[in-house]
Amino acid sequence: MKSDVAWVENDILNNMKIILSYRHKKFIPNELINKAVQYVSQWIAFDDWFVGDLYKGIMIRGSVGVGKTLIMQATTATLQHMGSKAVFTHISDLNELYRQEDREAIENLKHINVLAIDDVGMYAPIVNVYGNIINPFDDIIDFRYRQNKATMITTNLTAEQIKEMFGLRTLDRLREMCNDYTLTGKSMRA
Repeated sequence: MKSDVAWVENDILNNMKIILSYRHKKFIPNELINKAVQYVSQWIAFDDWFVGDLYKGIMIRGSVGVGKTLIMQATTATLQHMGSKAVFTHISDLNELYRQEDREAIENLKHINVLAIDDVGMYAPIVNVYGNIINPFDDIIDFRYRQNKATMITTNLTAEQIKEMFGLRTLDRLREMCNDYTLTGKSMRA
């Protein structure tokens, strides 16, 4: 769906402001945040100026505290404002759904139009369900890859660390599924 980049960008920035207000923090965007928001906005708006593949999702990588999660939460909210079925989840919540064997919730995440998974690599990639070892992230990525579903990811990991944690197969699929954007800068948490 093609939209106005300026509207999308403004909506994401406004969502970021709202999210931070819940944490009693003031939102002061810097140049690096603005560039990342512009990148994501061009992707959402299906803009010809987007530097990347409009048919892929987005993986935002970077150090802790640079704004990856905030951008992804705000982006998910913007997609919802636009009528898209989009869900934001943390990797620990994904792992817990598998641990609890919540098949309905897992199927919803597999089939949702746009899925944003936050903090990939923060926790051990496997869970033990009644003696069965399962890798929830790999399972979700494998399904969404085969179904060509838009997926957004945040991570502190480098490509090499993703390979070590999840294997070459998952890294290779992520490369095919996602535009890789690195958000640099210092932690904004203080």
